[in-house]
This record gives sequence, C-alpha cells and structure tokens, in this order.
Amino acid sequence: MLHNSGGLTEYTCKNGKVLKIKYLDLKAMSDYENKLQNKAIAKLNEHRASMDKQFFSDMFKELLDRISQGHYAFGGELCTATLKTIHGITDLLSILCNIPPEEAVDLIMSEGEGLKQVFAHVLNKSYSSPDDENATVTTADGEKKS
Repeated sequence: MLHNSGGLTEYTCKNGKVLKIKYLDLKAMSDYENKLQNKAIAKLNEHRASMDKQFFSDMFKELLDRISQGHYAFGGELCTATLKTIHGITDLLSILCNIPPEEAVDLIMSEGEGLKQVFAHVLNKSYSSPDDENATVTTADGEKKS
C-alpha cells in the first residue's frame, strides 16, 4: 500500500544540483506501465515490414491481450524484472524526477552509490506508513537526512 505517495525527497548531487524525486504514486506507476507497453508496441512495429499483414495483426492482437491482462502491470513479474536493469531504473528515475531519460542515465553514472541509496529511500518511503521515522537518506556529500 502506498502511504506517502505524492511526497518527495530532495537529493543534492555532487555538482550541487538539487534533485527532487517524488515518491511513487498511482500516476508514476501508470506512467511506468505505459512506458513498458509503448516499448513493446514499438518493438513489434520495428519488425512490421518483415511480417505479412495477417501475422502482424495476430501479433498485435496478442500484445493488446497481454496489456489488457495486466502483463505490464507495476509490481508484476515483467515490471519487477525490468526494474533490475539499468533501462528500468533509468525509466523510473526519469518519471519520478520529471527529467528526460538521458539526464537520468547521466545522473546514475555520475552519482553512483549516493543515488542508489536515495532511490532505495524513495521506494521505501513510498510504501512505509506515515509515522515511520526510521528512514534516512545520505546525500552525495555524506550528510544524513530523514
């Protein structure tokens, strides 16, 4: 259950830029699901020219069936697997920070462990109860914040 959805955490990058990372909410989850779905549709469309019309139509129908059955649902098996990849983390970070994916990649590469910790903090805070006072985050310069 999302308890702190809509809240946010600030993270100070090594270069001094303050990054605002919102906690997970239903919109962010939906945006991530849509991103996965759109990537699947784009991938199928990449191969459209090499398929006959009926085969493409059948494949597209199967894809739409998987979407309607929740195959791309946040928290599901596919979503969980993609969030263990750099592309999945980049996509979610870009959604939570409202930044382009390219900027998210740059942040991941430059911030490393500090960003990993704050990202874990954001996910934990998204699911923790509002009165949970134990969560802290460490900025790039080593400062601890609640």
